[in-house]
Amino acid sequence: MVSEGSSRTDADESIQIQSVQRQTMEYHTDVVVVGGGNTACCAALAAYEAGARVVMLEAAPKHQRGGNSRFAGTAWRFPHDGKEHLKPLISERSLREDWDLCDIGPYTAEHFSEDMMKKSGGRHDQDEIDTIVKHGYDTVKWMADHGVPFILPLNMFVKRDTTKGPGVVNLNPGVPVINRDNGRGLTDAMWSAVEQVAAIRVYYDSPAHELITQGDKVVGVQVRQSNGIAKFYGRVILACGGFEANPRMRRQYLGEGMDLSVVRGTRFNTGVMLERAIAAGAQAQGHWGGYHCAPLDVNTPKVGNFDVLDAWERYSFPYCIMVNKLGQRFVDEGEDEPSLTYSKMGAAIARQPDGKAFQIFDQKVLHLLEPRYKTHAAAIEADSIEGLASKLDLNPRALRATVDGYNAATAKNTKTFDPFKNDGLGTNPSLSPPKSNWAQPLDEPPFVAYAVTTGITFTFGGIKTDQKARVLTNEERVMSGLYAVGEITGGFYFGYAAGASLIRSSVLAKIAGEEAARECRSGKAKL
Repeated sequence: MVSEGSSRTDADESIQIQSVQRQTMEYHTDVVVVGGGNTACCAALAAYEAGARVVMLEAAPKHQRGGNSRFAGTAWRFPHDGKEHLKPLISERSLREDWDLCDIGPYTAEHFSEDMMKKSGGRHDQDEIDTIVKHGYDTVKWMADHGVPFILPLNMFVKRDTTKGPGVVNLNPGVPVINRDNGRGLTDAMWSAVEQVAAIRVYYDSPAHELITQGDKVVGVQVRQSNGIAKFYGRVILACGGFEANPRMRRQYLGEGMDLSVVRGTRFNTGVMLERAIAAGAQAQGHWGGYHCAPLDVNTPKVGNFDVLDAWERYSFPYCIMVNKLGQRFVDEGEDEPSLTYSKMGAAIARQPDGKAFQIFDQKVLHLLEPRYKTHAAAIEADSIEGLASKLDLNPRALRATVDGYNAATAKNTKTFDPFKNDGLGTNPSLSPPKSNWAQPLDEPPFVAYAVTTGITFTFGGIKTDQKARVLTNEERVMSGLYAVGEITGGFYFGYAAGASLIRSSVLAKIAGEEAARECRSGKAKL
C-alpha cells in the first residue's frame, strides 16, 4: 500500500499517473473505493484479492480515518448454529477468558429475517436479507482471517462480575460477537490488512466531489485536494456513508431540531456523493425521514471524539424508568431487549423537550449497568425521589406522582425478574405507556439518575443497488461502473436491529469488490 505523499519510483506500476496541468492530475486504475471505514476496507481488500489494482480515497486525514466504523460498538448480527459454530470466529484470548462464562443458542435464518422485517415494518428488501443469510457467517470468518478480533460480548451488554460460573449468562444469540476495543479494534485491524497490500494506494485528505460520467456510465470520480482537483478513473465503489454529519440535510430530511443533533460518528459523512449520485441518475431508496440513533450521556461531544469513541452510550434503560423534563415517562423502556430497541429509545428522547431525558435506577439493578456508565458519566444520587428531582431540576411532585403510578402498576407482578432475556415482567394495563419487561418497583434508595440525550449514528435514505451492489438508475437499469455499499445505500426503515448495518455493509462490500474486479478481468462493461 502506498499513501499520498509517499515516494514513487518508476518501478511502481500499480497505477498509471498522468499530469494534465499544474493543478489537475489524472489517475488510472481498476477500482476506486470512496471511503475509509470498515466498509471501504472490505471492498478494497476483496477487489485486490480478486485481481484488481485499487485506489482508496479517504476524506479524512490519516489520523482521523475509519469513518463511522471507528466509533461503532461493533455488535454483529448474522445467522449461526450456536456457540460451537462461532468458535472459529473468536479470538484466542476471548476463547481463553470468556468461553466458559456464557452460553449462546442458535440464531436461525428465519429468526434473522423476522428481526429485520420487524424492525423495518416489513419493508426491508427480502433479497438483501437472503444475501446476508447466505454470506454473513463466511464474511465474518473472512474478516477474522484478516486479523479482525472478534470476541464474545460479555463486556458489552453484561458486566463480567455478574457471572458466577460456566453457563450462567445466556447471551443474546442475535448479537453473538463484537470486536475487541470496539470500533478502534475493528478499523485498526482492517487498515492493517489494507496496509500490507502494495497494490492498494490510499489518498488521505481527498474528499470525493463529483462523479465522472458518460451518460448512465460512471468512469471515475473527481476529488478535491488542497492543491487542486484530481480525477481518478476506474470502476467506482461508493462506501462513504450517509448524510448524518450534514446539518443542512438533517434539517431538510429528518425534521425540525435535527440540525442541532449530536453526531455519534465521523464529521466526514456529509452526503456529498449521495447527492451527486442521485443527480447523475441513481435511484433513491430507503426511509429518508428515518435515522439510527442512540441514548447518550448528556455531556457527549457534539461530534465524534476519537479519544473517547463509544464510551458515551447509555443502553441499560430496560432496568430503569426514563422521564423527561416534566418528570413524566414517555416510552416503554422494556419493550424488547436493548439491541433491538436502543435506536428507538434514542428517537423517543429526541422528541422530548430540549431533547433530553433522565434514566432513574434503584439499588436493585445498579450491578446490571453496562461498564460504559462508569465512563464520562455524571451519576446523580439521592436518598429520596423528591431529593433526586431537586438535583435534576425537575418538579418533585411530578416525579413523585410518576414513580408512585409506576410502582402501583408493578405491585402485583408474579413473574420472576430475569435481566438476561425478555421476562414478561410487565406493568398492569392501567399504566401508559406500559413497561413490557423488567418492570420492578423503583423502591430501594439511594436512587441514581443519568441525564441522556440523542446521538445520530447514520441515516436511512440512500441509493438503490442490486444484489451485486451495482447502482440502479431511476429506470431500473444498472449504472455501469458504479457500485455502492453501506450507509450510502439506505435500505433501513423505522427501526434498527443492533449489528445489522455492520454485517450488511461488510457482506455487500465484499461482493462489490469482487464484482468490480471480475468485470475488470472479463472486460465486461468497458469504461
